[in-house]
Amino acid sequence: MLFHMNTRSFGSIIVPSVGARAALLLISALLGASATAHGQIFVANPGLDTISEFNLDGSVIDENFITGLNGPESLLLSGSDLFVVNNGSGTIGEYTTSGLTVNASLVTGLTQPRGLAISGSDLFVANTGAGTVEEYTTAGSSVGTLLSGLNGPYGLAVSGTDMYVSIENSGTGPQIGLYTTSGGTTNATLVTFSNGAQPYYLAVSGSNLFVGDNTPGTISEYTTGGTVENATLVTGLHGLGGVSVVGSDLYVSAQGTSIGVATVGLYTTTGGIIDASLISGQSATYGVVVVPEPSTYAMLAGGSALMVAGWRRRGRKIA
Repeated sequence: MLFHMNTRSFGSIIVPSVGARAALLLISALLGASATAHGQIFVANPGLDTISEFNLDGSVIDENFITGLNGPESLLLSGSDLFVVNNGSGTIGEYTTSGLTVNASLVTGLTQPRGLAISGSDLFVANTGAGTVEEYTTAGSSVGTLLSGLNGPYGLAVSGTDMYVSIENSGTGPQIGLYTTSGGTTNATLVTFSNGAQPYYLAVSGSNLFVGDNTPGTISEYTTGGTVENATLVTGLHGLGGVSVVGSDLYVSAQGTSIGVATVGLYTTTGGIIDASLISGQSATYGVVVVPEPSTYAMLAGGSALMVAGWRRRGRKIA
């Protein structure tokens, strides 16, 4: 990066001006931040009752990042907050992405909870055993039952005011219903499946809805209007545990065919395989969420904007 630096000369010593010294300090700080900041992958492991932490290349940071859980399944990331659904204890815990416990019992009294979604300051949880979708604030206060009378609500995904709910058994077969975040029904049979399908896991990105079907082990792509785009976007999966979309990347957790071979695979949202075993050798992999790596250029661009603004202010004062 090249820029003009005002200086003052004391003999043979060149001393940067105050504004230039501030600029150099800012650049150093930004470069230091870019060198130490890193992305993270968090994976729920109900076999060990832990949340494990990995680098974006799949290498282990801490397999026991959060411990003492009870059947962790779904994970949800909101800023630096990590929400964990404990299927075994019927609770939702809140932690930070640095591993601090905010409230291990943020929400209690649920019955086999699974899917989790967020909209603003509201948390939505699929309370599978009770056949409901419950609404809470992110502070843990109950807002009330948003949807009821569902036969096995499982996965949740929210986009704007739209809420997608996968339902294990509607009577005629599994389905995905489209509702509003205020509890209205838009289309209870947006997508229907034949008996035996298990479309448990949902992720939404833009106008695309990704569905993880445990039987036959595929990720399918639909429009958010329910039209199938690619019924076999990803195939050959065994024991799906979670689906997460980050930009054009699709992270899929699967249990494999035997104990100890659970994986998290990385694919493109168009179905390309980047690394089907990005994370491997785990006893179980369920919910997966990703903290992307910060962009060095974005940080430097922001710093440059601050420097330019500072120089302009300084120029006006001198003038």
